[in-house]
Amino acid sequence: MGFFSIVVYESDGSFYKRISGTTGNNLMQNFGPSKSGIYVIQCEPSTEYYCEVTFFAQNAAGQETRTVTTGVVRTPV
Repeated sequence: MGFFSIVVYESDGSFYKRISGTTGNNLMQNFGPSKSGIYVIQCEPSTEYYCEVTFFAQNAAGQETRTVTTGVVRTPV
């Protein structure tokens, strides 16, 4: 269970950064029933961003993925 990727865009749709999920950066977990936590992304000050987050879950029956788009947030000055 975890996150395949987090893709960060500026509010105008410009690509900013992509983070791939791994067990090393703690965005994926082996053999766990759930995943939660905080991942800090360095961004430019006073800029608006949104993310497309692709996450997955897997069990003996198979795997399912979903992608959600966050709302826009402004970073502090």
